[in-house]
Amino acid sequence: MSTFVESRLEFVFDENWQVERWDEQPAYRSTGGFASVPGTSACDFLGRHAAAPAVYLIEVKNFTEYHHANRDKPTSAAWAETLAAKVRDTLAGALWTRGRSFDEPPIRALVDDTFAALLRDKPALRVVFWVEDRPPLDPAVASALEMAIRRHLVRWFRIGNVRVTSRSRFDPAWVPGLTVRPAGGS
Repeated sequence: MSTFVESRLEFVFDENWQVERWDEQPAYRSTGGFASVPGTSACDFLGRHAAAPAVYLIEVKNFTEYHHANRDKPTSAAWAETLAAKVRDTLAGALWTRGRSFDEPPIRALVDDTFAALLRDKPALRVVFWVEDRPPLDPAVASALEMAIRRHLVRWFRIGNVRVTSRSRFDPAWVPGLTVRPAGGS
């Protein structure tokens, strides 16, 4: 089992997961890492579940304490493109890692799976944007955001498996073995 705190949320991945905080990996964050490429960004998590034939890219946004300042983001076309760019840059960074000094287990296995998924006719990549807000994200807004992100990802990579979710909308069948709760256990 792996537990991470991201944006004041606790993500608990069961023992069937191999998951890494991608945006904190030396391959991304260190001097000479992919983040040194100007304008790049990264998803929070890169992982896979033993029972799901997919690589997961998970990005987390928690607006519960800053709703007023962020209330228009979920309906913004520019924000959808920014989120899609995080996926693009994560995939580029993972592939860039291959054969470099950062290419060490367990990252190597995740990178190899990501690379293999991109080469398939129908990529086995699932992209999850976890958006917490108060009030919870409206289902119609989440659906529109999914579609806007999907348009970018299908154009760039043929990735259509995009889900915008939150604790109030979570489908455990789509992301098995994951539990999310406010940090601190409430």
